[in-house]
Amino acid sequence: MIKFNSCENTKHSAINTATTHTHDRYKTFEMKKTTLIILAIFLISNVHSQPRNEPLIEKVLSNLGIEKKDCFNHLLQTKIIPYSENETIVVIPKISEIDNEIGYVILDEYLLIVNSLSGEIKSKYIKEREWTSDAIMLRNIKIDTAPYWVNENIRAFGIRVNYEGSSNANPYGSEVLSLFYKKNDEIINVLNNFLVENSNGEWDTNCNGYFENHKKILIMSKNKSNNFFDIIINDNITKTTREEVDGDCKVINIEKGKETTLLKYIDGKYKKNVL
Repeated sequence: MIKFNSCENTKHSAINTATTHTHDRYKTFEMKKTTLIILAIFLISNVHSQPRNEPLIEKVLSNLGIEKKDCFNHLLQTKIIPYSENETIVVIPKISEIDNEIGYVILDEYLLIVNSLSGEIKSKYIKEREWTSDAIMLRNIKIDTAPYWVNENIRAFGIRVNYEGSSNANPYGSEVLSLFYKKNDEIINVLNNFLVENSNGEWDTNCNGYFENHKKILIMSKNKSNNFFDIIINDNITKTTREEVDGDCKVINIEKGKETTLLKYIDGKYKKNVL
C-alpha cells in the first residue's frame, strides 16, 4: 500500500511497497518508497514550491490568446513533470467575474500540459467558474506530482487548492485535492475537490473555545474498481477545548480519533464509500 499525506514534500521522496504486481512498471514502482509530509496550510503555502516559470507562462498565455491582466496573477503556477521529458504542468486561473467592492472573484480553471521550452499546448482541461474566492478566500494553488498510480499504467498528478476564512472568532482553513492524468490531447479528471485538510473552531478571541482539525492520508489499495486502484482515506481527527483557568489559558481536553472511508472508481470518477 502506498500512503500519500495531504501535502507533497518535493525534496524528500521515497517509495514504499507492501504488495507485488506482475506488471514490470508497477513492480519497479513498488520497490521504491515514498514519504510525503502533511504540513499546516496556514504556515507553508509556498514552502518547497518550485518557482514558477514566468517566460513559459507568457508563451502559454499568448498561445491561448489570454492577456495576463485577465488572470488572477498570484495564483498562476507551473511545475516541470518529473516523469515526462520536456513537459510542464501549467495552471491558469482566468477571471470570469470580479467585484472588488464586495470582495469576491470567480475563476475559470485552465489546466495545461505544455512543451517546457516552446509553450506549445500538448493537453488541456478547461472548466468554467471552477474556483470562488470571497469571505472564504482562495489563498493558494499547488501542483502535486507525487506518484499517484491509479492503475499499473496511469500515473496521475494533483492540484491542491487552499482556502482560509476571514473570521477571527470562527477560524477556518481547508485544502482540497483533485487528481488528473494525461490522455492524448486531453487531461482527464478522476477526483474532484476532495477535502484532505480542514480546520475550524469557535472561540471568544481571548482563550475560551473549541477547535477541530482533520488531516487525511491517502493510501493506494491493491484492490481495484473498474480497473482503477481503490483509495483508502484515513482521516485523523483532533478536537481541542481551551478555557481560561485562574487567569491562564489552558487546554482542558484533547480528543483524537480516526475515520476511514474508501474511494472507488465508478463512472469515470473516484467516489466515496463509507467503510
